[in-house]
Parts: sequence; C-alpha cells; structure tokens
Amino acid sequence: MARVVLDIFLSSTSDLRDYRTAIVDVLERFHQGVLRMESFGAKPTAPLPACREQVAQSDMLIVLVGNRYGWVPSPAEGGDSVKSITWWEVQWALEAGKPVYAFLLDSQAPSAGAREQDALVTAATEAKAMAIWRAVRSLQDFRNFLEQKTTRSLFGSPDQLAARVATSLVKAVVDHEVRQARAAVADAPLPSPPQSQIDAPVAPIAFDKDRQQAIVVGSDIVSFVKGVPEEQRGIIVNALLLAQLVANSKVGELRELSQVQAWHEQYSDVLENLGFVVERRWFEDHVEAASDVELLDAVRRVATAQLGPSSKALAVLLNSVEALTSLSADSPAIGLFDRESRSATIVQFQVTLVEQVDGGKVRVQLLGFGLKAAKAVTQVLFFRFQKNQANLHYFGADATIKATLLEALREPIAAKVANHKGYVQAFDVEL
Repeated sequence: MARVVLDIFLSSTSDLRDYRTAIVDVLERFHQGVLRMESFGAKPTAPLPACREQVAQSDMLIVLVGNRYGWVPSPAEGGDSVKSITWWEVQWALEAGKPVYAFLLDSQAPSAGAREQDALVTAATEAKAMAIWRAVRSLQDFRNFLEQKTTRSLFGSPDQLAARVATSLVKAVVDHEVRQARAAVADAPLPSPPQSQIDAPVAPIAFDKDRQQAIVVGSDIVSFVKGVPEEQRGIIVNALLLAQLVANSKVGELRELSQVQAWHEQYSDVLENLGFVVERRWFEDHVEAASDVELLDAVRRVATAQLGPSSKALAVLLNSVEALTSLSADSPAIGLFDRESRSATIVQFQVTLVEQVDGGKVRVQLLGFGLKAAKAVTQVLFFRFQKNQANLHYFGADATIKATLLEALREPIAAKVANHKGYVQAFDVEL
C-alpha cells in the first residue's frame, strides 16, 4: 500500500500563530498536505464559501482553540452572527463525516496572547462591553461543543502541542487506511460462484502455529512455516483468495500470456490495498536449458533461484508442492488446483510461502507462473513441454504484513469471500 497522504485543514484564530507553525512543521515532517487560510491566496469568492470549499476538499480537520473567539460572520456574509468562522469550519467538517481533532489551550498554561475579556478594560461603551462578554460566552460554548463532538486534547506549549498532534496523526493515518481498505473490500468485484460450491459442505481448517501447513487456495499452493500465528493464517488465506477472485473478475478468461501478467498485477494491487507491503515484485521470462521439461521441475528451479538452495523456506515450499503432487487424482485439493490453474492452453498458478521473521513480522513470498502451450493442458504440475512448444513466464513478489490493518479487515474479507468457501482446501504435508 502506498504511503497515505492526507489533506488536513488547519483551523484556528490568528492569536495562535506560533502554535499553528508548530503544527505545520509536524504535518510537513510527516509529508501530509496542509490546507489553511494563509495558503488560500486571492480568491474571487467571499471568505466563508472559500473556507467551506477547502474543508470539503480535506480529509480531516485540526482545530486549535486558545483565548480568542475570532471573526463572527454576519448573515450578509453567510453566517449567523453567533458562530465564529472557526466554529463554522468544524461544523462543516463534522457534517461531512470528516474526522476532527480539537486541541484546546489549557487554562493553567501561560497565555498564548490577549484574552477576549482583556478588552473590557478599554471598552468605551456599554454596547462594546456587552459584545466582549458575548464573545467570552461564545468561546466557552464553542469549547463545550468541541468537548462533546470531537476527539480533543489539551496543550500548554508549542512543543507539547506538536507531540500531541504527531500522536493523533499516526492514529488518523491508520484510521484512514482502514476506511480505504474496507471500502476497497466492499467494492471489490467477484465472479459468481457455482451454486454447487455455495452449497458444498467444507470442513473448517484447524490452523496450528506449531505446524507446517499447506493449503490450496484456488490456483495457489500456500505454505505456512511453523511459528506463524493461527489467527494470521486464517486472514492471510482469505486475503489471498479475495485477491485471486478480484483478478479473475477483472481480467476474465486467460487466453494469452499478456493476460497472465495483467492478472498478477491486479492480484498484487489488491493485496497491497489489504495491508501487504510489497517490497519488490518482478515479471520475467524463464528459459529452460533442457529441450523436454516437466513444469514441476521448472517450478523447483525458479524457487531455488529466488529463495536460495539451502534455505529453510525453500524446503518448506517444495515439500508442500510435492505433497500436493502425491495426492490421488480424485483428491479435493488436487481437483481444485487443476480446475483453477488452467484455461485451455494457458496455465497460471502461484506458490506462496508465509513465515514469521525477526521481530515477529510476517513475511510473504509469492511466486507465480504462466505458460502458454501448443495444446490443451491437463494435470498442471506434471505437464511436460518442449522449449519450442511453450513459453514460461514467472512473477515474484516479496511482502510483509501490516498486521493491524489486516486484522481490522478480518470480518469484511471473510464476509466477502463467504460464498467462495469451495476455493480453499487443506492437505497433509509429511514433515
């Protein structure tokens, strides 16, 4: 998933200039966009419509409230002679369902500048004094409104404010990622499964972190290395299935190798939206030296080159692949894999390794294969081809998991793929 960049509207009165600068520094350090009055420039519209337009374009709003109430637009200016421009900005954001983070100056902190009530000593008329008292009361009403309607925090200095904004920003970015990912899951196009698969009884998989486990997920042979937590195994299987189904829906029936590459690009894009941080991916032609090749041997050679000939990961992955090939032809796992990994003369499948690495992170290594043969393909892994009769491509990606984001998607993904439960089959692996 690409780095999240939010457009953040910064709202406050001018008496908090130093504090505003502290926030802008934080937002720019986090590479976030900042929308504020100072950056509006000359606009043909009045201030109130201009502010509303910018709030509408933002992803969230940060509001600072100190000792001043600020400008109160009149009905002629688009206001109501009660709410300040800052209050209007907050209200527009809330009405649009945008997150609002309010930071209120602590009453015990050194003053950030002149207070509304300080002007009473120079009020020349009773009317002027009454206007000042209205501003004082309105400021308190506004603070009470923020207490009730927003996520709020107190601050006493620019440094303290900067630290609290940074903390809130991390949460805001994560929340934004989750909202985007949930929307992507909800909108994901899936092919309609056959009624026979919807009705088929499928035994739940008993995931076990203390075992190597192998699962056929559509056209993917997924291997879990001992140590990967049970709860992450289940959500990873569902995420891989969702990515396959979306790629199937968007690319359609595979007839050319160019479609295989497009399929893998769609597949990777979906995984990135679900919290897979893809650090490297590639797509290459694979050239065999031998004139007569079994596809399983080509898989072994590509996996060895990518994972290293002596790696534990390679041994686990090949163990799972060879365990699948040892199953009888009527095994549900081999039947599922053969059905989902071929389309006439096109073969397309993946082998995936999932392991826990240093620091508790979960790493996912994906290898995908695409082959266009001169004749229809049967028994995919045992298929033999001549160098001049088939072209073999392979795709690879290395990724780590954003565990917090993926966990937040557990239920939406499970619900999305619920009617496709026939696409997942576990099988035994000899250790």
